[in-house]
Amino acid sequence: AVTYKMPFLVTLPAAGIAAALGGLLVAPILRLSGHYLAIATLAMGEIVFLMMNNLKSVTNGAYGLYGIPAPSIGPLHFDTDSSFFVLATFVMYAVLLGMNRLTRSRFGRALIAVRENELAALASGIDPTRYKVQAFVIGTFCAGISGALFAHYMAYISPENFTFVLSVEMVTMVVIGG
Repeated sequence: AVTYKMPFLVTLPAAGIAAALGGLLVAPILRLSGHYLAIATLAMGEIVFLMMNNLKSVTNGAYGLYGIPAPSIGPLHFDTDSSFFVLATFVMYAVLLGMNRLTRSRFGRALIAVRENELAALASGIDPTRYKVQAFVIGTFCAGISGALFAHYMAYISPENFTFVLSVEMVTMVVIGG
């Protein structure tokens, strides 16, 4: 959006696709479980933080990216808090609709089988590893979309927005909140 002056409708799915590709690259850590998976996830977050700090040609280093335009779709400009709230709500409902349809599909039933009993799913001919990787990639796609919304809303992002302490806070919220 900043470097190539791409419109919001291009950058939103592009961010999701870029995050999904990144998720596919780190998918081998899904072989870990429990605390090891959490530690590996935090380590990957630290690696991304260091990459954001050092890839000055892409991320502008520690200065971050500034001047990210407010989202606009044709004549609609989402430059106020209330209008951005409407946009974010629409995107959230679109993602929820997609996830609902996905859950009710054959793929979703396989994911539910893997979640409920991985050994029984394996005995039924479902490859749990493949479905876990696909679910992880779908999750990172959704995270990329939310990251694009965050960047367009804040109009400035820097590596300081994504520190180790913030990662620990998120993991703590998941553990305590369920």
